[in-house]
Amino acid sequence: MDNYKKVKQQFKQAAKGGISEHRIGISFAIGTFVAVLPISIFAVGICLVLALCIKYLNKLSLFLALLVWNPIWHIIFYYPARMIGKFLLQPHIDSITTFFGVIPYAEKIIEFGVFYAAGMCVIAFYTAILSYFVVRLLVKLYRLRELRAAQFSR
Repeated sequence: MDNYKKVKQQFKQAAKGGISEHRIGISFAIGTFVAVLPISIFAVGICLVLALCIKYLNKLSLFLALLVWNPIWHIIFYYPARMIGKFLLQPHIDSITTFFGVIPYAEKIIEFGVFYAAGMCVIAFYTAILSYFVVRLLVKLYRLRELRAAQFSR
């Protein structure tokens, strides 16, 4: 029950303005970047290490991003990620196949692995930037609504 009180306290502190909008937004953006990367198996561990090492991050925002960008989103991003990766790496396909040349089914590994991973990195970067601004705006709007509600209740 003690952990529940800590989480509830962090929500109240964030809502009342105890934590800056930038801090909440940047924490959510970092969590988004880690969650959308094609290493979702290690996402919780990476976020845990980041939360322990970087005191500036808002832990609630960081882990909330993992809940929002769960692995189901990878299904939606799969095709665009492959197309982006193929677009970026197609000119360099010869050097990539030379690297993987001794491996059987190297072309399939490139098509499904390398193209997907490169595309997901690009999508993760832009999704993190977009989520920063969206979360920061949402926090600002929520605080304005709370401020107006407090003024009208007087």
